[in-house]
Amino acid sequence: MTIYLKDMARDYAGLNQVYDAWVTPGAAPGRICVEAAMYTPAVLVEMMVVAAV
Repeated sequence: MTIYLKDMARDYAGLNQVYDAWVTPGAAPGRICVEAAMYTPAVLVEMMVVAAV
C-alpha cells in the first residue's frame, strides 16, 4: 500500500489513528507513506493498493 499525503506534518498522526483502527492487528499490509503534491487542492490523501484473492 502506498499512501500519499498532501501535508505529512499535519495529517500523519490522524492517518495512523484511522489506519490502526482499520487493519487487523498482526495482519496489516506493508505500507509506505510519502508527502506529495496532489492533482487538485481539495485532495488531501490518495492511496494505491494491490490486492490478491
